Amino acid sequence: MNTRLSELMTLGVVTVSPTTSMESCTALMEERRISSLVVNDNGLPVGIITERDVLGALSCQIALDTPVERVMGKPLVTARGEDDYCEAVRMFARHSIRHVVIVDAAGKLAGIVSETDLCRKGNLIGLVGECSIDSAVDQNPVLLPRDTAIAAAAMWMGRGRQSSVFVVDGARPVGILTERDMVKQYREGRGGEEIDGIVSTPVATIRSGSLMIEAIEQMRSLSIRHLAVVDGKGDIVAQLSENDILRTAGATGGCA
Repeated sequence: MNTRLSELMTLGVVTVSPTTSMESCTALMEERRISSLVVNDNGLPVGIITERDVLGALSCQIALDTPVERVMGKPLVTARGEDDYCEAVRMFARHSIRHVVIVDAAGKLAGIVSETDLCRKGNLIGLVGECSIDSAVDQNPVLLPRDTAIAAAAMWMGRGRQSSVFVVDGARPVGILTERDMVKQYREGRGGEEIDGIVSTPVATIRSGSLMIEAIEQMRSLSIRHLAVVDGKGDIVAQLSENDILRTAGATGGCA
């Protein structure tokens, strides 16, 4: 029996109004440790603000008092609770999204499903089979020195539509900075500081040529969303994210 989105979705979604300031939105995201807020207007979801949107606000130096309606993603991609897991994977791949808002028959908010929900709660391993990660990796990771400014890192992430960047020593990945890290930096106005002080270490790695199943299991066990793909010498050659895995699973017909 197919898994329904109602089995995976998060209830009690945190919402804001269109006029809520970006400062208030990012404070909520940081406090609740969540990757998105749904924007509600007169009881109906009209948009979404995500970590990626906050990254864009940081790189474009958008003021903290800016209302979220000027930054939020729209039109909103929605689904129904009775939709199945495989259709959701295809939807994420088709629309290049990381969240889908679940609505009821009246269009009212019922829940939300993120790419992490699909990767950690669904039968993703059953879809990818014996595929190698090489079919999914991003071969153009952003590699930065330790003294790069936070705002410059945000610009590189936004320009390449990357959800992470790596700090390297030579070609060895020694730190990682993700969109989630950028939420606090934007709210605290720290764009001019160096990334060396905020990167996460050590970096989780996986060898090029490994099976997708291994990558999924490693991400689940460590509760992470990104892996650095390394060669036999430990040098970074690519990156792999939950988004890369879902896009590949949805595009290759694994759900057919």
